Amino acid sequence: MTIDIPVVIIFYNRPEKLKRLFIELKKFKPKKLFLISDGAKNTNDKEKILKCRKLIKPDWKCKIYKNFSKKNLGCRKRVLSGLNWVFSKVDKAIILEDDIIPSNDFFKFMKFNLKKYKNNKKIASICSANHFYEWKHSKNSFLKTIYFNPSGWGTWKDRWLDTNQDINSLLKKAGYLKLFKILKSLRACIFWRMLLNLILKGKRDSWALTWIFSNFLKKRKHIIPIHTLIENIGFDETATHRIDKPRYYIEYNKLKKNNIFPIKYKKKYDNSEMYDVQVEDKIFSKSLFNRIIWLFSKNRVSEIKN
Repeated sequence: MTIDIPVVIIFYNRPEKLKRLFIELKKFKPKKLFLISDGAKNTNDKEKILKCRKLIKPDWKCKIYKNFSKKNLGCRKRVLSGLNWVFSKVDKAIILEDDIIPSNDFFKFMKFNLKKYKNNKKIASICSANHFYEWKHSKNSFLKTIYFNPSGWGTWKDRWLDTNQDINSLLKKAGYLKLFKILKSLRACIFWRMLLNLILKGKRDSWALTWIFSNFLKKRKHIIPIHTLIENIGFDETATHRIDKPRYYIEYNKLKKNNIFPIKYKKKYDNSEMYDVQVEDKIFSKSLFNRIIWLFSKNRVSEIKN
């Protein structure tokens, strides 16, 4: 199987994880690879970063594009500047971080939906990881949700470049009444505005949260499969953002033999609103009951922190 959609790899200082991803990519032989790397925070990181940058050497016909930062930009600035660069060159792309290992169905799912929703401006992105690892309440193959998941995803140039990443502007446009109409919960409104303020103050380093928030306001949704199509190998001491393992990481081995094809979708079976409510209640702002459960759970389902 050869992938004709450009593939973006975002990496930092984890050569062993990047090597495993690259070994997996060899099976699919993407024709174009875009490499995005941040600069070192310290001397200790520098050697590992250089090792990562030298690691990707395709032995198949493949065009390589490199965007390597000399200084450390941090997660938010590096991903935003890197993807702006990617979409100055191509109209669509599949994005993987160094700890995301695609299953056999991952690229098929991406290719199918990037083609299907190319002209549907109500869809912001195609994601490969379900927030609950598996959603058992649907006869469809995927959901249309307001909640993006960055663990292996794809989008189009027009959707990416049309996103507002200016936090002051987003907060100004998203008053409580407008946000309440979207999220249908005062708790969620307070929580999401708080997250944006934390990013604004430099206390959170996230691009994904502002991508989600911007798409809230544009009333765009994300395609998410009913079960996860990737394995995340990044939840250890090397992880930048997450400490708790989301459930799709824990349960992945039970699911990787599941086949999501042929793709099925009928509007009458769409229960994405139910999914959205549970994502907000269990992963993001969390109801009081779910927050207590989360605090005492060994296998916490963490909110997205990218």
